[in-house]
Amino acid sequence: MADNRSVTYPRSHLVDRHNGGCYHCISRCVRQAWLCGQATHAGPSFEHRSAWLEERILVLARVFAVDVYAYAVMSNHYHVVVHVRPEQAREWCDLDVARRWMRVCSARTLHGEDERIHAFAEDAERIARCRERLGNLSWFMRFINEPMARIANREDERTGRFWDGRFRSIALLDESALLACVAYVDLNPVRAGIADSPERSRGTSVRHRVNNRKEDALTAIGTSTSLIPVSLEGYLEILRWIIASESDRGLTAPASVETVLKQSGRSSADWVSWMRSQRLKRRAYGNAQTVQDYTASIGQFWVKQ
Repeated sequence: MADNRSVTYPRSHLVDRHNGGCYHCISRCVRQAWLCGQATHAGPSFEHRSAWLEERILVLARVFAVDVYAYAVMSNHYHVVVHVRPEQAREWCDLDVARRWMRVCSARTLHGEDERIHAFAEDAERIARCRERLGNLSWFMRFINEPMARIANREDERTGRFWDGRFRSIALLDESALLACVAYVDLNPVRAGIADSPERSRGTSVRHRVNNRKEDALTAIGTSTSLIPVSLEGYLEILRWIIASESDRGLTAPASVETVLKQSGRSSADWVSWMRSQRLKRRAYGNAQTVQDYTASIGQFWVKQ
């Protein structure tokens, strides 16, 4: 099969708007702009942007029909791993859609908000449009990136583009791909040498999970739903083993890690190879059949039922 990775496809070819799915999304700053951190020892610090961006992701996850499984805010880019669930948005009542949309569009409570929400809910055409957007990956990313660009440009006293084009999305087609990608994202700061352990990695989902531990399952952040059959402790063991195995490539996985990885459909040897292949060069990750099916669908528009 020819390698068409250099071909650019419209987002509508790559993302199933009707049925959703899991995606790894990456947004990178334009040129040498800094998203967060400190450019030089004596230069300005942008670390506060990391906290803002992390909070923004968590807020939008509570509003959109999007489950967040992982995120990592780096110095000039960020990652987010999501499960887009448009079918959930279709179940919301009109008032719920109106409340959610107004929450992301308004930073403060307005006088007469209840009246405005009810008036909004009576506009069937507008509700239908907003319902679709609340279950849409591009709108989720838009509500992260546009406010961040305005804040950064204001602080930098600049105008123009802050993000280097549109975000990139990579489809995750099975549980194993999702787990591998979540681990890849959470380990970004450790691999970059800016954190000595996953639990102390600022601006990451793994640190948020550890600091806000409410249940042992590796659920979507802030929810009780999960597509990954792994406990939080089991997941932390996997992360520690990955770090150790990268410095000692002959390291055997502990029995507990081997058991967890087999639950997701791969042996530890397969999983190490899988993790090392996560270089953001593919449009999709999954088993051979799911990738073949996905690749066959590219070049055709997804058909809404």
